[in-house]
Amino acid sequence: MDYFRIAYAIFGKTRSPLMGGDAAAMNWVTGGQRGPVTERPEQPVTRNLADAEQTVAMTIAYEMPESMWAALGVEPRPAVTDDREWANGVRGALAWLLGQRPEPMLHLPRRLPDGSTPSADQLYAEMLAARPYGMSSLSSARLPATKRTPQRRGTGAWRPSPIPPG
Repeated sequence: MDYFRIAYAIFGKTRSPLMGGDAAAMNWVTGGQRGPVTERPEQPVTRNLADAEQTVAMTIAYEMPESMWAALGVEPRPAVTDDREWANGVRGALAWLLGQRPEPMLHLPRRLPDGSTPSADQLYAEMLAARPYGMSSLSSARLPATKRTPQRRGTGAWRPSPIPPG
């Protein structure tokens, strides 16, 4: 549901057909509407139905021949849109759901096993435990000493200059 909510919010603000197709595909898969490209009424959405809807979207987005999706074992349906960007959004969302794409098209919030999102304190504790930037070594690091050397009197401008050793 995060995916749908985020995509729908972006679509609401930008009216991007890509995000509209993305949100519509997620809404269809979760039972909220008919197929986003063909208006298929079948629910629940099976893998074959998702494959067929994605293939029709690909025929629009990439001008692929419709004959390629006949082997999916579902009743062929014509597309109800010719918007390539919308169809590409549908294709991308369904590709992720079908395991054909490793990452979703959107950045999704991380979820804990109970479905909640981690708190700021939990994220901070994880970051400190991982120490990705070598934070433990920063406290002992010493920067070279510098002093202010005025360039012109009264301007407040200065340039750092090293303090001579000794």
